[in-house]
Amino acid sequence: MISLVGSLPTLPGTEPEVKKKKGRPTKAEKMKERRARVSEGIKALADDDPTKADVQAYFDARIKHLLEEV
Repeated sequence: MISLVGSLPTLPGTEPEVKKKKGRPTKAEKMKERRARVSEGIKALADDDPTKADVQAYFDARIKHLLEEV
């Protein structure tokens, strides 16, 4: 059988990204993950056509969570 996997051309920028296994995540990686989680929460809130009460409840919960982190 002929294997074509290694001979196929790829477009620039479409090559699969190979992540190397690292140890503990860096501070920058942790911050990036945290921002992504917060952004997902905001997006979910905005997608549901929130009322003022929904927005108030979201911000109350967010402030409570931030105070627990400190």
